[in-house]
Amino acid sequence: MDSNHRLLTYPISYLVYTLKGTHNSTAILLLTTSLTYVPAYWYNHYYSKHRQVKATLPTSDDLNAFIVYSGLALSLCSNGLWVFASLFLVALTYAMCYLFGESPQHRATAGYLAWIVHGVYLLRVYYSSTYNNYDIAWTMPQCMVCLRLMGLTFDYMNTDDDTTSISQRPKPMVDTRLYTLPSISQWFGYCFFPAPFLVGPQFSFNLYHRWIKNPPFSGIDVTDWDEAYKGQWRYLIRCVLLAAAFFSLQQVFGAAYEPSHLLSKEYQQFSFLHRSLVLLITGKFIYNKYIGIWLLSEGAYVLYGVTYGGEDADGHPLFGCFTNVQPWKYLTAITINDVIESFNININVWVDYYVFKQSRWFIQNEAICQSLSLMLLTVWRGCLHLNDVITFFLIFYYTRCETAIKRRLSSITVCPYVWTAYKSVYFIGHLMIPLILVLDRLIPRKHVPIKNRNQKIA
Repeated sequence: MDSNHRLLTYPISYLVYTLKGTHNSTAILLLTTSLTYVPAYWYNHYYSKHRQVKATLPTSDDLNAFIVYSGLALSLCSNGLWVFASLFLVALTYAMCYLFGESPQHRATAGYLAWIVHGVYLLRVYYSSTYNNYDIAWTMPQCMVCLRLMGLTFDYMNTDDDTTSISQRPKPMVDTRLYTLPSISQWFGYCFFPAPFLVGPQFSFNLYHRWIKNPPFSGIDVTDWDEAYKGQWRYLIRCVLLAAAFFSLQQVFGAAYEPSHLLSKEYQQFSFLHRSLVLLITGKFIYNKYIGIWLLSEGAYVLYGVTYGGEDADGHPLFGCFTNVQPWKYLTAITINDVIESFNININVWVDYYVFKQSRWFIQNEAICQSLSLMLLTVWRGCLHLNDVITFFLIFYYTRCETAIKRRLSSITVCPYVWTAYKSVYFIGHLMIPLILVLDRLIPRKHVPIKNRNQKIA
């Protein structure tokens, strides 16, 4: 590949290649994610400075145009000419929804067709760009756009008016139904939102629509604006510092536990316990890089204010509604369910909402619904990589094994609750037994002479 073609196809990749002499996909992802802070900072600074002067604020159309242009610019820098593949897919999906019409039957047809098209498209993309090793390429933001469009088309074809469980849903999935087809400009703005277009998170179009209509916090009531902005920056700094910590751990210790080391003769010479420990540490560090990039990306879209979730009982602002990882819970996880609940949270919520719960309407078997969810994740991740298939296969059976073990050990797991109940009454029922027996021995009895005792017996 000549230099001109590389410059047009992968601008940031070419820059890294020129500076370092090697193609470093991790550096590309890190640099692109860092660049998302530029439009985020401009937006935050502008609205925090002019929020009280409504006349100086741009309209929702102006804000949406800013989102579209900045998102496309970042995508162009990261993926080069491959951005046109994403543009084509977004336009094709909108055309299907527009041409089929507004009736419920036509919406359903467009929605199911879009899901099939996206599934086949992803498989074709992965087939044409299969690598011997995992690499960060244009397929990564492409699969994020596909997932966003699949959720968008489902919300468009959904005619369920049931709102009983809306308050119980996580914020990204609250009030998702689309009553009308959005404008094409907002459709593109939603798909190319600058912060999450690369590595997530997924959230509903209605949330994006509320945000551009009522910036900077989607119209949610704010008691103290100064405290809200301070809380926003505190959460952003937390994300950046945690990301830096995980990247540092990966750089310092991860290099000593490379996966390739597991194939070396030196590793085979270790004892069984030593090999098991090295395998565990290597596996942990493989996923640490994901945690770092998710935390770095989270800081960018926190800066936009779209993650604002109101205030807690003490009046403190909440900005963690879109978090994709819980670092401490993940690091201390002892079960697969702990890992699922703390790692890649947003995608798990998306699959649970759009696949698992929806399939329960016509499939009453929980195991089959879970299998369908994992199959979708396998296709989305690229089922041409055998390791992904094996991983999701093991997740399915490990979770079932954990359920069986918990059922068998339920009597043991109930003990902490029993302990809490007895502790609330100071174990009085248990302490009375030794107390009575001891007192029976210590309290002197009435003395009866032996002569009188013999008379009573007679």
